[in-house]
Amino acid sequence: MGILQTGNTFDNLNFKQGHSRKVWRETRRQWPAGGKITNVADWVAKGKIPAGTPCTYAVNKETGEKTIKCHTDEQIKAVGTGEGSAGIDSLGINGYTDRDTPIASAKTQATATAIRDGDIYEYMFDDDVAEILKANTKCPLVVFVL
Repeated sequence: MGILQTGNTFDNLNFKQGHSRKVWRETRRQWPAGGKITNVADWVAKGKIPAGTPCTYAVNKETGEKTIKCHTDEQIKAVGTGEGSAGIDSLGINGYTDRDTPIASAKTQATATAIRDGDIYEYMFDDDVAEILKANTKCPLVVFVL
């Protein structure tokens, strides 16, 4: 098994780490670490949830369980920004994942850390996705930088 930084997966997994791109210029604040990713099945085909993925962090008030839903580019494009669209705020994005999280199968149990204040490199996103994300008012402290 390779080295995992933050975010844990619990599965039999072998993977290679290649050249990486810098995702964060600076991270200042994060939500409490260890939120369980609730939609792992959305990411099986990609093999990982990349660092900098827009996500929704939540805490169940009754149980204290921390959860994170990571949003795909397709989900972001589906809400759009045009008149009559649901808009990016409808997804409740309040953070971006700190590190890559390997996903081996739909049975993978994974956790992640969500950054809520920092500078993220815009080149991590397709141009149309970045424009939609910049309209998000639920996570104003994450700033897109060139």
